[in-house]
Amino acid sequence: MTAVCGFDGDKTWKAGYQKDNQQIIFEVKNIKESVSIYKCENCVIQIKGKTTNITVSECKNTGVVFENSITGLSIVRCNKCQFQATGVCSMFTIDNSEACTMFVTREQYKSIEFVSSKSSEIHIIVPGPTEDSDPMEFTIPAQFTTKFEGNTFKTKPVEHI
Repeated sequence: MTAVCGFDGDKTWKAGYQKDNQQIIFEVKNIKESVSIYKCENCVIQIKGKTTNITVSECKNTGVVFENSITGLSIVRCNKCQFQATGVCSMFTIDNSEACTMFVTREQYKSIEFVSSKSSEIHIIVPGPTEDSDPMEFTIPAQFTTKFEGNTFKTKPVEHI
């Protein structure tokens, strides 16, 4: 397939089939513009400005740093990728991905929502409680147990002791 990198002239910034490119910078000018990143490997993509949404699919060893995304970031079939929100992002959706890490700001981490399915080794890094504290790391559960309780089934993450 043909490599793509830039604005499509309508409403979408695209980076596709990029390899070993750490210099991709998208400067979003209009809030109606979105970003689509797909099949990139060993890349770093920086998104400046406020975008409607960001979709990252089938990428490997790729980092995405972005300022603001209104509807959030969607991650699909990615492996060993990192994502950093430096501004506002209401939701991270992670589907069928492995070994991905999300970095969020002190202002965001208590209100952001993470929705995941068919994913493993998903980590969230948040700032420590104070400026001098080390960052804290959390892992999204990938294993669950379901039991019949009362009149219905209840599902909860497996807790290891």
